[in-house]
Amino acid sequence: MTPKERNKFVKDVAGIVLPNLVNDLYREGKIKDTDFNDKELLRKKLLGHINKIDFQIIIDHRETILNVAEKEFKAGNTEISITLFATFIEHTLNGLVHIACQRKNIDKKMCNEIIKSVNIIGKCTWLLRLLGLPPIKNEYFKIIMKVSEERNAYIHYKWKPEMDIDKVLDLEEDEEKIERERYLEIKRLLKYLKNYETRYKYAGKKKKIRTAALK
Repeated sequence: MTPKERNKFVKDVAGIVLPNLVNDLYREGKIKDTDFNDKELLRKKLLGHINKIDFQIIIDHRETILNVAEKEFKAGNTEISITLFATFIEHTLNGLVHIACQRKNIDKKMCNEIIKSVNIIGKCTWLLRLLGLPPIKNEYFKIIMKVSEERNAYIHYKWKPEMDIDKVLDLEEDEEKIERERYLEIKRLLKYLKNYETRYKYAGKKKKIRTAALK
């Protein structure tokens, strides 16, 4: 690795780690609103806590999954695209559960059991309430269920006969329009989930926290 590549790597890592570190300390009350205006004080507080933290590396695959889902949809591979969108959605819900468990000091083993044991309906409803997260709007809950059902129908294929040929031919004319509407519906859902995650994770202070952490 060249010095230039090393500097870029360090900068990229800092861009991910520091905002999350500042956010965690802020939510724990170890950094206050007034600290954001004092760069030197904020730096001292960060240095005071950074050596006490047990850092763990968790890889977020969602961007890759989303990129492939987009490519598959554009290529006309709707079933594969829907499966990947559903995977992205579930990764996001699992991530929210993971963050909530950490904030409630639920140990890693128990958190993993919750994520594995609770189905998609539970993760969108009662589990959120139990963990103190805001409810998902019913409009988007319905889209999640629809995408999940389509994904399951494809993954757990039952080899049932399709509808008769005349109906299939009639549907082909509207298929492109239907798929486009479904795609736009999913895109609205993804935007909603991204905003939901950001609001919960940063308590509405993402811009302030990122600015303070990286300035």
